[in-house]
Amino acid sequence: MGPRRARVAFFAGCIANVAFARLNESTIRVLTSNGCEVVVPKGQLCCGALSAHAGIRDVTRELAGTNLAVFLRENFDAIVTNAAGCGSTLKEYDHLFSPEEPEFAPAREFSAKVRDVTEFLAALGLAVKLKPLPLRVTYQDSCHLLHGQKIREAPRTLLRAIPGLEFVELPGRKSAAAPPESTTSRKRKRLSNCWRKKCNTPIHARPDHRHRQSRMPLATACRSRDPPYQSASPPRRRTPRPRHPLSNS
Repeated sequence: MGPRRARVAFFAGCIANVAFARLNESTIRVLTSNGCEVVVPKGQLCCGALSAHAGIRDVTRELAGTNLAVFLRENFDAIVTNAAGCGSTLKEYDHLFSPEEPEFAPAREFSAKVRDVTEFLAALGLAVKLKPLPLRVTYQDSCHLLHGQKIREAPRTLLRAIPGLEFVELPGRKSAAAPPESTTSRKRKRLSNCWRKKCNTPIHARPDHRHRQSRMPLATACRSRDPPYQSASPPRRRTPRPRHPLSNS
């Protein structure tokens, strides 16, 4: 794999690490293939997005405090996540504390290091020669990635770097995931556009974006890049599973 280019901490997530463990494994393989030493800190908890959205600020602050202590124990070049919703919350940890509180400075240090995996890899640059992946694909922007983190080009840059991959934009490409009241109609329109453009695989940045009304296969950005790095499927390994914030165990 060559010399180490970066040392990063991976935020495994709570729901993602249970429901999308293979995505986490793919993410780590892509990072290590590009010269990154990847550490999955033990003791990390939920990012706090769900409690923040629900307005339960004290729970969010408690989760953030634990994650700050866990991730700032060592020096990392970046704190990487593959879930856009988590990343948006992690990048705003400094908003949870006032400047007078002792957690404020660590929260600012933490948030400054958080990177979406596509953002991090696009800036770092791909270090290995990729194998061809003969697919015609499109990309669906995540609300949290496009609007929350202002990241649009990084996923597209990485997809275009894969040999044999034909990337096409869809009509209405600047709009992200639909709000609840328009989910069904916009979902049908997007899938119709995918079929019209003859895309094998729609790719997205959030593990939970699932189009269940379609038989069309779906891939996340990292899993779409994982196959060009592999000659054979490695044995399945799980990253350490963070405790659920509401669990007593």
